[in-house]
Amino acid sequence: MNKTITLDEKIKLYNELQIEADAIAAKLAELKESILTEFTALGVSDVVTPDNIQAKVTEKTNIKYDDEAGIIKYLKEKGLTSYIVEKVSTTPLNKELKKGLSLTEDLKKMYTQTTTKSLSVKSLI
Repeated sequence: MNKTITLDEKIKLYNELQIEADAIAAKLAELKESILTEFTALGVSDVVTPDNIQAKVTEKTNIKYDDEAGIIKYLKEKGLTSYIVEKVSTTPLNKELKKGLSLTEDLKKMYTQTTTKSLSVKSLI
């Protein structure tokens, strides 16, 4: 029984499901924080429940370089150039390429441009 639904009905359903997904995401975030707090209190990083469900905490350390120019200067002074990579500054170059200026024609064989579509649906009431 495949009932064809109208565009308005699809948008309404999408909006309802998005609201449910947002509520679930909020509950998951709260539950995750509670589990992490309990793991810390117990001093454990791995638990297997009687239902054979494993919960494991892993840590990932991110490093942000606040003075990249200073770091590059230091590495060059110490002869540690293997840690330095020449790289394109993609954000400003992307802006120029999207404008379609003469630069675009010169570089067109050296990059690929893809376009993706996104959908935003929210209730206005």
